[in-house]
Amino acid sequence: MLLARGIAPLRTASSRTTVRALSTAPFRRTLPLQIHHTQRAEFTTPVLIGAGLIGAGLVARMMMAPSSSSSKWVKGGFQSKMDRKEAAHILGIREASVTRNRIKEAHRRMMIANHPDRGGSPYLASKINEAKDVLERNTSR
Repeated sequence: MLLARGIAPLRTASSRTTVRALSTAPFRRTLPLQIHHTQRAEFTTPVLIGAGLIGAGLVARMMMAPSSSSSKWVKGGFQSKMDRKEAAHILGIREASVTRNRIKEAHRRMMIANHPDRGGSPYLASKINEAKDVLERNTSR
């Protein structure tokens, strides 16, 4: 039926497809239309894998980020008048287990890290000294 109308079937070669055009007279040879097939580069798989890795990284970052309540740093500045709790927090010791020995060790450790002669802040050094004084004043032994 196709040949009666002058349409030849599609023939595929190794790298190209030839199609015969409609002819006005049946069985008349015409020049073949050459349609080159190029293989489509498959970009969808690498894109999906990349998007998945980015998404997994973002989720992991959100899960590992500390919540605002369990932060390593205290929000806000110093109080106008230092109390025992703030003094213990500045020296990095527990308020319940304050002894003169622990105060002395913690003060020494903090001053080594923040001494003004070694590039530390004079303001922080004064706050560390004030914290030591407040805790020693309120500690019996």
